[in-house]
Amino acid sequence: MTSELRVSELLASRMCHDLAAGVGAIRNGIELVADFDEDLSAEAMDLIGMSADQAAARLQFYRMAYGEAGRQGLSTIHGVLDIARAIAESRNVTIEGDVGDPTLREGLGKLLLNMLALVFDALPRGGTVTLILASGGFRFEAAGPRAGLDTALRDTLDARYDVSKLAPATVHGFFTQQLAREVGRQVGFEQVNEDLCALFERTSPTASIP
Repeated sequence: MTSELRVSELLASRMCHDLAAGVGAIRNGIELVADFDEDLSAEAMDLIGMSADQAAARLQFYRMAYGEAGRQGLSTIHGVLDIARAIAESRNVTIEGDVGDPTLREGLGKLLLNMLALVFDALPRGGTVTLILASGGFRFEAAGPRAGLDTALRDTLDARYDVSKLAPATVHGFFTQQLAREVGRQVGFEQVNEDLCALFERTSPTASIP
């Protein structure tokens, strides 16, 4: 099996796993409508509506983060953050930071969206993400209880990582670093303390693209 095929299969597995919960909640809501009285039906309709909104937001996120549309469809910071905020609320995560709305060159917005997927994983109990524009590039600081990436996911950011060791829960780290290399960037991780960590992107030392 080629590396590209393995990564594609694992990304598909990850997306299906994440979407299954939302679709399952919609199904449960429909069953409540069918089986119970009007009072419960109203509650069930709320559940269906909320679950459908969350599933739609995740699909849009995945379409832009993993699909071809993200290469040219994410040209500004506001566009990236709007898509990310649509799923951040369901994870009890708030995204802050005002860096204006600079135009992003092709591929960078897609990279930032994938970095945010990693940042969400770094906040398993919720928290706050702060976007900072540093001299070397964009930086996302994640603050919350036990903030951080587990070792298996963090290791995938190594450019020499063995693709055969990837799993659905870690493939997006490897994919993010590959996207970074494609646009002449490099993604780094910093564990500041037990409740604060950061992901940042900067020019790759071997890049020919400034």
